[in-house]
Amino acid sequence: MEINFTEPYGRLYETIEDGELIIFDFENEYGKVKNMFIKREIPFQLENKKFFDIVTPYGYGGPVIQETTDEERLLAGYFEAFSNYCQKNDIITEFIRFDLFENTQVRDCFYGDVSLVGNTIVKNLELPIEEDVRKKIFRDARVAREKGVEISLDQTGERVDDFLEMYYSTMDRNGADAYYYFKKSFFEQIHETMKGQFLYVFATIDGKLIAATLVLFGKERAFGFLAGTLKEFFNHHPEVLIQLTVMEWLKDKGIEKYILGGGHKGEDGIYMHKKAYARHGEHPFYVGKKVHDPIIYEKLIQLRKVFGNFDMETSFFPKYRT
Repeated sequence: MEINFTEPYGRLYETIEDGELIIFDFENEYGKVKNMFIKREIPFQLENKKFFDIVTPYGYGGPVIQETTDEERLLAGYFEAFSNYCQKNDIITEFIRFDLFENTQVRDCFYGDVSLVGNTIVKNLELPIEEDVRKKIFRDARVAREKGVEISLDQTGERVDDFLEMYYSTMDRNGADAYYYFKKSFFEQIHETMKGQFLYVFATIDGKLIAATLVLFGKERAFGFLAGTLKEFFNHHPEVLIQLTVMEWLKDKGIEKYILGGGHKGEDGIYMHKKAYARHGEHPFYVGKKVHDPIIYEKLIQLRKVFGNFDMETSFFPKYRT
């Protein structure tokens, strides 16, 4: 089971999502399914009663088959059992960010709506690093070295303050949502509970920090988690040198896939830059949406309207959290 399905990773998001991590284990004669999610209290009540919704921890996740002799019958049993669980626990909606590889069977049989968000770029590290990379990446790396960009690594978390300075400045520049301003305690939790599964990579010029990246990794897969770069050093291409260093480092550890992620808005400039590292590394990213109680869901939407500034046509799910 990869890192995004582990309890330490899930618990990172309890405070951020203002909820409680719950692990739902299902077993019948056809196998086992594990589902890890955050249960959140809906921020307004109906008739003085509390209701809840659930969401997978940020990134990739959802129910995953652990073992099976008959996928179809196993999942039929799981979906029935989990639907009953949600009904009994006043869980109104369920939102899943499906994993790219682990739970495609669950996605294909999902009992709600499944939609394609877009493509995510994945670098196959079982191939030579230079394979499937655009030549511009190596030209930019050469420029970075010529300009004096130097790379250093931290596997302890000792330089978290340096990383946060770079990360927060990037979030400020991009006008990021408050959700993405992770507190220092978030990173300290990573250092404490996920030892040996994270790597900070820094780029400097004459001792000045100009870019940084945090990578999380499991046994077979890694993903670029968070990053930042000073705008005035974009033309020094420190991020390119960082990514190539990360790929070589992960490959040496036997990691098979490096998930670079997608763009901010579809196939934008960020997406195309990531694709330059893996021209044929596109993998579809899907989300799942399930309304477990349609009547209460509609009542919550009507209640949300009372607060104003609400677009009934929004694609955001669940709508009452718009």
